[in-house]
Amino acid sequence: MTTSGQTDFDPRPTLRAVVLDLDGLLIDSETWSWQAHNRALASFGHPALLLEEVRRLVGLDAEDEWATVQDMRPMDITAPAYSAVYHEAFIALREANLGPMPGLGDLLEVVHARGWRLGLASNSGRSSIIAALTGLGIRERFAAITSAEDVPSGKPDPAVYQLAMERLGAVPERSLAMEDSATGLRAARAAGLYCVAVPNVLTLSQTLSPAHRVFPSLREAAVWLDGRK
Repeated sequence: MTTSGQTDFDPRPTLRAVVLDLDGLLIDSETWSWQAHNRALASFGHPALLLEEVRRLVGLDAEDEWATVQDMRPMDITAPAYSAVYHEAFIALREANLGPMPGLGDLLEVVHARGWRLGLASNSGRSSIIAALTGLGIRERFAAITSAEDVPSGKPDPAVYQLAMERLGAVPERSLAMEDSATGLRAARAAGLYCVAVPNVLTLSQTLSPAHRVFPSLREAAVWLDGRK
């Protein structure tokens, strides 16, 4: 599937690097985050977030996420107090539910077979990233990992992708980003990368027009990257 006006350029013949998002793309952590927020909100006596509300949080860095939660559920507590409860709940959910999104193995095999350098650019903290990749057994697949902690501003600022390019020794013109959210796509496009979107249930309703191509799963994206269609 391609987006309007983006059907002419095919990056595959000159591609040298692929940079992946983490949350909502490689793992179903956006769903765990929703559940963790609701556990934290309940502990402070506030109602749960509804689907349309939690969609506002997808792709945000920690600071913007807290500000958005406060906008939806004003609370007379500090960010660290809320964060401690949220993170305890999130870690428990990750430990209980960690697994790859459908097609992740296919995607990684294509990247390896083609000899492309693989990077990761995420708004999550580095410890959370490493825990997820290690739990999936794929940490060593990545030549470079960048998080919002490594740059002054997280996505949609392009800095995390620019740093990924630097660490990979790659140039944006020969690199592809894969994202699930509009926030991530804006960051990757601003950094000059070709963009592929694989939305999930929380991001399907977002405007994904920054993407050059949109696929329903990582498996279909892997088939396209492999050049079979």
